[in-house]
Amino acid sequence: MMKTRIVGFVMLAAAAGCGQDIEDIRAKAVEDYQVGRADKAKPLFQAILDRQPSDAGALYYLGRIAMESGDLEMAIYYFQCCLDADPSFAQARGDLRQAEQLARPVGPHLRFIPRWPPQGGQ
Repeated sequence: MMKTRIVGFVMLAAAAGCGQDIEDIRAKAVEDYQVGRADKAKPLFQAILDRQPSDAGALYYLGRIAMESGDLEMAIYYFQCCLDADPSFAQARGDLRQAEQLARPVGPHLRFIPRWPPQGGQ
């Protein structure tokens, strides 16, 4: 009886969303990315976005993964989303410029966030 109750509580907690902590997922995703397992890191970063859609770190890493796989349009998209979530994310700003240059001639036309710093006194 006690064992059945414990199993029931565990299943109830899992159904209520008590699962792996987002910081644990992030640590595993970053670790996988850093050792060259982008295929394992990508779904983990996407799981973070499922919980926190404006997570700048997850958006940045998805941009890096897209850029490294040659999907420059998605890289530009993720870097811009990262900067929309956190305009001070300097590394994303630099990688966005790089992705735009690599995607020439269409890269600069994919921009949907303003340039920083604002140009022309805007």
